[in-house]
Amino acid sequence: MRLPRDYCRFFETSTQVMPDKRNCQYEQFRSPFVIMVNLRKRNYCRQTGQTALWETWAMLPDTQRGIKDMAVQHETELYKPLKLFFERQGYDVKSEVRHCDLVGIHPEREQPLIVEIKKIFNLPLLLQGLQRQTLSKEVYVAVERNRAKKGAHNQRWSEITALCQRLGLGLITVTLYKTKPPFVEVLCRPAASDPSYSYLPRVIKPRVSRLMNEFHERSGDYNVGGSTGRKLYTAYREKALKVAAAVKSGGEMSPRQAKELSGVSATAAIMQRNYYGWFRRIARGRYCLTPEGLSALEEYEEMLSSLKQTASSSEL
Repeated sequence: MRLPRDYCRFFETSTQVMPDKRNCQYEQFRSPFVIMVNLRKRNYCRQTGQTALWETWAMLPDTQRGIKDMAVQHETELYKPLKLFFERQGYDVKSEVRHCDLVGIHPEREQPLIVEIKKIFNLPLLLQGLQRQTLSKEVYVAVERNRAKKGAHNQRWSEITALCQRLGLGLITVTLYKTKPPFVEVLCRPAASDPSYSYLPRVIKPRVSRLMNEFHERSGDYNVGGSTGRKLYTAYREKALKVAAAVKSGGEMSPRQAKELSGVSATAAIMQRNYYGWFRRIARGRYCLTPEGLSALEEYEEMLSSLKQTASSSEL
């Protein structure tokens, strides 16, 4: 199997084994090495008896070995840096609120903050951003800034920034590193900060009120922004879990008793509609849990414990 050019150049320039890695000529590496090349290098060293050379090379950090940072595999990897970035500015941040990847509420601002997250900048991201402008004027789109793809069309940041400014959207890039914290950079802000911009769509107030209600009814942030194909932790699911936990404590009970134990005002409607299939009616006004309800309580056991802790702390 033929080896890469830089791979052969390493062994040409490193004819003698240096115990001190500072004296080795590792600046010859120019192309990024993947895991397959590393395995070939190790096997080559073993076959030629240069195991000390491999051990010395393996001790070097990734930057000196020529290994660059890997691109993100999922959109969820960008959520945590963005959440920390906005929490430092005083926002209360929650994820996946009525199909919005990230929603933030600031006590001194009327408009909610909305951020749509994607791995790369593309047309679906722009369309999502334009749709969110009917909920708020503070809308950002966030993507990864990959230093290994400088020539790609979705990495031409000056042109992308100009496009977002034309549409009234804010643009955020997230650069991930292996040895230091991620770097979040705001390339442009939404047009709400520019009073001369008057092309934003009208905010639909009923949709905004539903967004705010969903945000405030959640006790915490139990989702991860950018998730796809996962069960989302909504305010309705949280209420249903509280009712299910109350029913489990009594074995079987009426909606009135479950309401007193759970503190959920819509307990009767939740048990009668039985949206998740967690409750079973065994007699008139008497309910018990199904096997699906018991498995749901086991699945969300950590969240229920955190709910009890927050409830106890609020009473104090």
